[in-house]
Amino acid sequence: MQAEKEFILKCIQFDDILQVRHSCFLIGVPGTAKSSVWKNLCDTLNYRKFDTLWDIVDPKAVTSDELYGCMNIKTKEWKDGVLSVIMRDMMKSQGKYKTTNKYKWVILDGDVDPEWIESLNTVMDDNKVLTLVSQERIPLTPEMRLILEVSNLKNATPATVSRGGVLYINELDIGWRPYVDTWLQRFKTKGDEHANNTFTLAVSHYINEGFLNDMKTKETAAPICEMQMITSLTTIIDYLYDDLFINKETVEYIKRLKEEGQTQYEEAVKIIYEGFFVFGMIWSFGGPLVDAKISYNGVLRGMAGRVKFPDGALVYDYFFDVLKGQWALWSERVKPYNPDFEGLFANLVVPSAETSRQKFLIDVHRKTRKGILYVGYAGTGKTTIIKDYFAGVDKETTVCASMSMNSYSDSKSLQTVIESNVDKRMGKIFGPPSGKILMFFMDDLNMPKLDKYGTQSPISLIRQIIDYQLVFDREHLEEKKTLQDMMFLGCLNPKSGSFIIDLRLSRHFTMIALGTPEKEILSTIYGQIFGHHLKQFDNTFNNYAGKVIAATTTLFNGIALSAQFSPTAKKFHYQFNLRDFTKVIQNLLLIEPSPYARNPLGLCRMWVHECNRVYLDRLIMPEDVAKYEEFLGNAMKEFSEFKPEMMTAEPLVFTNFVSVAKGHEAAYLNVKDMDDLRNVLEEKLEQYND
Repeated sequence: MQAEKEFILKCIQFDDILQVRHSCFLIGVPGTAKSSVWKNLCDTLNYRKFDTLWDIVDPKAVTSDELYGCMNIKTKEWKDGVLSVIMRDMMKSQGKYKTTNKYKWVILDGDVDPEWIESLNTVMDDNKVLTLVSQERIPLTPEMRLILEVSNLKNATPATVSRGGVLYINELDIGWRPYVDTWLQRFKTKGDEHANNTFTLAVSHYINEGFLNDMKTKETAAPICEMQMITSLTTIIDYLYDDLFINKETVEYIKRLKEEGQTQYEEAVKIIYEGFFVFGMIWSFGGPLVDAKISYNGVLRGMAGRVKFPDGALVYDYFFDVLKGQWALWSERVKPYNPDFEGLFANLVVPSAETSRQKFLIDVHRKTRKGILYVGYAGTGKTTIIKDYFAGVDKETTVCASMSMNSYSDSKSLQTVIESNVDKRMGKIFGPPSGKILMFFMDDLNMPKLDKYGTQSPISLIRQIIDYQLVFDREHLEEKKTLQDMMFLGCLNPKSGSFIIDLRLSRHFTMIALGTPEKEILSTIYGQIFGHHLKQFDNTFNNYAGKVIAATTTLFNGIALSAQFSPTAKKFHYQFNLRDFTKVIQNLLLIEPSPYARNPLGLCRMWVHECNRVYLDRLIMPEDVAKYEEFLGNAMKEFSEFKPEMMTAEPLVFTNFVSVAKGHEAAYLNVKDMDDLRNVLEEKLEQYND
């Protein structure tokens, strides 16, 4: 903790308010140290022998009935709520509370809305009484205080706001400097002056005012705050620093450097530490960027001091190799493709530079217990990356669980899924089996329906767990459960659901924006899959894997980047993404060697057919069809050995059931006579109707 002047001032101001008001709003945007202010004041009061205790609840993580209590309509039995239990315990000095407590704080850390806050009006005014539906009246004793920690009061009524004191913390009042100073103190404590000096100089060089102002002009995949990027930076550096003295190879390397001489050791270590810092900058500040990645690449290259980047690729394509003391490409760490995969095509993952670096980043966050959030449009591989990581994780140290959010998801259903993946350890402490960590993945994190005040109850519950490791038993609300050894991972599509999530939650995650893979990555991934499939064909199919992938990429990029194919009110189903690319290649894998022996034209015609089924069948406007045919014509230039008329000659329909109807084995073939197709379909229809 740093004795920051502004931070101390806010603590004093908060204490002054609590001396004259029994309720107080603590307001500020996420990352402004609101929680740190009241926690620090509480610790200070306890240090000065003013015994202070507190209880916390996010009012939006439970329903209004669960907050205050409710009457069972059928049995007429009263069921206590979270807040009523807390206030009664404080008032009667029961449970953990004693009559000797100088202060008892009720912390309501969550969004304010009239549905629950209006019931507290009589508590916040001079009456100082909570009146429940059961007619019970719980008075506020002189030592009790009501503290509401919020990011804004946009849904609060004037009647509510006027009843409490207000402490507002501006984003620039405290800032991120005290946090970084505390983080740097860690290296001093360890006696590593080289790390402390190198990181201190790096902070002043890289994270200067000009850089931060430039970052504010760049578009991110979702709203983000400076503190979020700073904490992500320190998380990555902490992992790299700790791994340096744990990994056997690097430990031996450091030992050899020390033996070579103090000067060589100091210089090498400074380069390593600066490399760690710049690598952290790539993913903490550059990870959330969307279209500004190339611009950020130029900024970081220009700022790099002793660790210059090689020419050719973006900074995102490199990791810092400690043993070489320089940057190396992620592509060098890609494992070979395993062609013997027998699962569903949708679960097939081809190793690439992208999967290698994302697996590394997830591993970093698993070991540091910090959440990671992937943001990107449909088909960018968000879910695939995390599920692929889960498939290869060490089951002896990690438990993996997941939940796909939808518009009906609420905090209770989420809590049920979480609790089903943890065991009781002792007392009210729950967690995965001892010695393991629970990685809980939430897909489509922004899909839960917003209430009329713009809040999502699952989001509030997740934030309560991350901040306080706390949930309330939904059947017995007076009982708390502490959740230990768990971390969250999430994915969200900024074009669906509520578009974004509350910044008070997302600031706890490292945000990584995923876009449509570049042409080279598409060629690597799908080229290996389709190329392996064509190996069983004769030599006339040589090089056709590359041609098919190149043609598919040309067509896909034409459609995906064209404003004409963007969704509108009339063409709302025009949602073209990488999944369409995948469908084309997946269907082409139905081709078999024997029916297509020495017939590459058949493959080309089949490719046109699959493109028509995936793209053309969804088009409803004549001008869109004409534009598609133009893109298709450009793509067909990859097959220059065949005339376009040969590839598009009618009938151009491929099926695998016509050959079965004729008594042959199932084979995906071109239907040469449309009457045959019609007869087969009519026969199948008659069988179905009978």
